[in-house]
Amino acid sequence: MPPSLKRLRSIAERFTSRASQPTPFPLRWRSPWSAWQGASWFANTLLAPPFTVVGILLLINAHSDCPYFWPSAMAVVAFTNAVAIVDANQRHHRRPFGSRARIALRYFGVSAFVGSALFMMLVWGTGILEDVAGPLMPTDGTAHIAGSLTQLQLTLTATAAFCVLSFVHASVLHAWLAFEVPIWHRISRGTFAYDRAEREDKRVERAVASSSSTDTRDKHKSGPS
Repeated sequence: MPPSLKRLRSIAERFTSRASQPTPFPLRWRSPWSAWQGASWFANTLLAPPFTVVGILLLINAHSDCPYFWPSAMAVVAFTNAVAIVDANQRHHRRPFGSRARIALRYFGVSAFVGSALFMMLVWGTGILEDVAGPLMPTDGTAHIAGSLTQLQLTLTATAAFCVLSFVHASVLHAWLAFEVPIWHRISRGTFAYDRAEREDKRVERAVASSSSTDTRDKHKSGPS
């Protein structure tokens, strides 16, 4: 195997075996703190499909049957990301995170709770389901309960889709943009010594070769003269 491929293989094996483990040292904020926090909020908000798609459609044509719903939905995405970032920072200040996975889970949990609550209040407050899905609802009085259940199902489905599309990517981005692994942890796990495994293999090979040569000399010495 060429040396370059062996080096890449050793790096891949080391990262796959250790990257998923929690760090023995707590993560730390990237510096400058305000710049990275602002970049995280901007990226999380701008890359959310509900925010971007709705914003583009409003720029093309701002006329709508529910003029307050769509800008308010964009504001929910931006506000929820800000709340989740503040919560993650407060949690990290009280008890530092040990892995990016925990940051992402914390971020998504808070953002899903806040975002779903605000979005459901927005849906019920503006009555957009009656305008969008009104023809699908039963109109006779005997089917009023069925219509209410259908409206509730549509609301829950729309809320779940809104949260997944808006905050799943944000949790991962914030964990990678706003936090970093301390340099002493990278040194301790050998990230900068990428050829350490290769040197260890060569040392073992030399030890085996020297032991075999020693055994051969001993056999020649112990043989008949």
